[in-house]
Amino acid sequence: MPAACISTGFAANKEDLVFGPIPTGGTTISHLKVEASASNTATITALDNGTATTVTCTMTSGTTCSDDTHSAFIAEGHYVEVQVANTAVAEAVFVAAFIY
Repeated sequence: MPAACISTGFAANKEDLVFGPIPTGGTTISHLKVEASASNTATITALDNGTATTVTCTMTSGTTCSDDTHSAFIAEGHYVEVQVANTAVAEAVFVAAFIY
């Protein structure tokens, strides 16, 4: 499920990328890859109906991070969200998150 880009316009709501509802049978997400347009410090987490999963990565003064270690089952009818918690000074950085 590729995600759209997030810009500083989403600063008020870090959970604005929503995918769902998940179809019959649910799905397992097990890969998270994040790319930023400029060096950034942020934690990116996949959420299941607003609750953090173990699928997460931290970008530390860089432009990429990934998590291929953890997985989470998302139940039928639930929504997957991507949370970006930027710990650096707010700046115009675009972030693309891919979960699958």
